[in-house]
Amino acid sequence: MGVYLNKIDEFGYGSDPDNGEDEYLSEEESAKRMIDFIIEIAEYSRDKVEGDFYIIPQNGEKILKYDKEGLIDIVSGWAAEDLFYNGTQEWGQEEIEQISQERFPYLDKIIAKGKLVFSVDYDDYRQKAINKGYIPYTAISDRNLDELNIINTIQPINLFSNLMYQGIKCRYKEKG
Repeated sequence: MGVYLNKIDEFGYGSDPDNGEDEYLSEEESAKRMIDFIIEIAEYSRDKVEGDFYIIPQNGEKILKYDKEGLIDIVSGWAAEDLFYNGTQEWGQEEIEQISQERFPYLDKIIAKGKLVFSVDYDDYRQKAINKGYIPYTAISDRNLDELNIINTIQPINLFSNLMYQGIKCRYKEKG
């Protein structure tokens, strides 16, 4: 049992002076509040549930720059979207360099802690993710992520059979 926390990168919204709100926070303060929120969710949930309770944030790995509360020890792993593709198009060289400098170091830090990094993209990027040590997840063509897509020869059915058994909606599609 666990939670998949999307939109962790929204901590940047609170620190953007052009966010359209009456006030904004420093990036560090905004990150600290998001970290505290994730830790609160983890502690509350783990107190209420018998056995393991997984916490998987998605995106916003830059938040680890401000992690003084032990977020990296609280999470079970991390998911990162759009590392290798922008939708269904490969990133250009400039974007690849930016991702390599601004995202991979934080994700590699998570791997170094013995935790899993799930890579979520929207095209055939599987080998690139594996080469980095990340677990690839290939969505079909949409970005809703409201179901697990099992694509034969890319995501083996046995990987998701336990989730299907638990009633999580999965969709099977033949690749090719």
